[in-house]
Amino acid sequence: MESGFLNRFRTFKLNKKSSGFIMYFCLICSMSCGSDKSIQGFGEEAGFDPDDRGIVGNKLITTLEIEESFSDTLVATGRAPLLLLGVFKNIETNILLKFENIPDTVTITNATISIRTRELFGDNRNKSSFMASIHAVREDWQEEKVTDDNFARSFDANAIASAEILSLAGTALDSNLTRIETVRFPLNSEGVDLVKSWVDTTADNFGFFLNFGPQSLFIKEFFSKDDPNRQPMPTLDLEVLDGTEKDTIFIPVSADAYLFSSSIEPPAGRLYVDNVFSRQTVVKFDLSGIDSLSTINRADLTLSLDVENSVLGNDPFVLQMISLDSPFESPETLSLGTIAVDPQVIPLINRGETTITIPITNIIQLWVNNRIDNNGLLIRTATPGLDVARVAFLSAALDSAKSARLEIDFTTSPVIP
Repeated sequence: MESGFLNRFRTFKLNKKSSGFIMYFCLICSMSCGSDKSIQGFGEEAGFDPDDRGIVGNKLITTLEIEESFSDTLVATGRAPLLLLGVFKNIETNILLKFENIPDTVTITNATISIRTRELFGDNRNKSSFMASIHAVREDWQEEKVTDDNFARSFDANAIASAEILSLAGTALDSNLTRIETVRFPLNSEGVDLVKSWVDTTADNFGFFLNFGPQSLFIKEFFSKDDPNRQPMPTLDLEVLDGTEKDTIFIPVSADAYLFSSSIEPPAGRLYVDNVFSRQTVVKFDLSGIDSLSTINRADLTLSLDVENSVLGNDPFVLQMISLDSPFESPETLSLGTIAVDPQVIPLINRGETTITIPITNIIQLWVNNRIDNNGLLIRTATPGLDVARVAFLSAALDSAKSARLEIDFTTSPVIP
């Protein structure tokens, strides 16, 4: 059975032609009820309809009441479609692999671990490289739960294999074919003996830990066993003797995950959303200046992107916006709405641009008509665990002129005496 993460990833399947873009999602909600609010005033523009149909047109730039970012527990990546190795913008990544179902009817003479390149996460213009090493793992781990916090670096210090990691990415030849770079780690005699022990004795098979080396300036992406396009997964390539016959057999990976950590927090004064550290943002705007009988013609949320403190790869970053079910007091008391939602694709934004505009007309209409209470919006990733990407938006505390801005065009029927 496929995991929920993989289903979500397929729903938001990444298009290779969208490289370097950010995809945004807003949620269209319905139902619930709330208290009425009286009109307090109009915004920048107002006027009566020239045909005297009793309609007043208005444009309102609302006041930002709440803006807060927070983080939750680390996201497990065991069902992610890719594996990450290296360092970029103070984010460190490592890989765990486990190979089971090794036949016991052959004699193992050599062993090599092979992983296939997907993309490069970071800047490859410097044409740099780093050495990576493989180590025996000494404690068991569960693919669906393991994170850097609970793994606790339980691996041998001595390496049993090494390979150079180049700043090269897979090259798409057409929509269905990719030229794949394979990185091979030939195991030394100690590593080969370790594999033999899993077959010949009752030694515990806890798998391998792939560690990045010094001088790493980028993160390399590799295909995992959960890649939705069924690209070649990591393999343990065994040279064997079957009687007197030499052969090579390929053992597909049984469990894999990438670990991530960061010893340095991103700079304060920004509103963050990311895929793995569970950073999320809440914003709330004052809508008391709009009568509850108004029709919302357009409502656009504009966010200013801090490119320098964002961490973006070649895949789209997918935002999800959810109305809150109760007033926001703290991350511990966060309550999401129970309203049925229907994601709607927002146009792609080039990662070099510094502002994005997200239409949220339907949500504002529900708030204004008091069909649901205006408790604000939670902005979070729609692809948790996918990669280590994050987006940073400027806050009012850092730059009030570039903070989150909600502009609403609406029409209101005036009260007839």
